[in-house]
Amino acid sequence: MRLKWFLTAWLCATLAIGSVAAPSPAGLGTVGGQVFDLKGKPVPRAHVTLQASDGDQLQTTETNAQGHFWFPSLPEGQYSVRASDQGRVSEWRQNVWVSPGHQTDVTLHLRHRQKSNVSITFPPLHGQTTCMRTLKNISFVQKSSTMTIEKTRC
Repeated sequence: MRLKWFLTAWLCATLAIGSVAAPSPAGLGTVGGQVFDLKGKPVPRAHVTLQASDGDQLQTTETNAQGHFWFPSLPEGQYSVRASDQGRVSEWRQNVWVSPGHQTDVTLHLRHRQKSNVSITFPPLHGQTTCMRTLKNISFVQKSSTMTIEKTRC
C-alpha cells in the first residue's frame, strides 16, 4: 500500500515539474528567471524584454504571480535581458549565454528611474536670437537614456 502511494506521489510530482520546466526542442535553449523589487519581493506582471546581441529577436513577456519569466526555444547565442514595471526598471543583463538544451537563469532587480531637468542653449538660426530649451523627464539607466523635449518657441 505504501509503495503504491509513493509511486503515485512520485509520478504526480514528476509530471508537475516536467510541465513547468519543459525543456526546449533539441538545438534550442531557454532564458528564465525572476524579477524582484528593492525589498526582495517578487514582482508579478512586470514586463521583461529579451534581445539578441546582434539586435535581432526582440521578444517580450510578462512575469507570473511569483515574478518568474521564461523565453523558451532560443537559438544558441548571447542575449540581453531587462525588466520594467510602473516607473521602475532593471539594468540590462548583458552577455546572457544560451546553450542548446539548457536554461540560463537570470535574476533582475527593479529600481526607480532617476529623473533630471537639463537646459541647453542652441546657437541662433538665420539671425534669430539665442534660444533656450529645457529637456524634461530624462531617464538615465546605465548607459542608455530616454528624453522628451519640451516644446518651446524661439
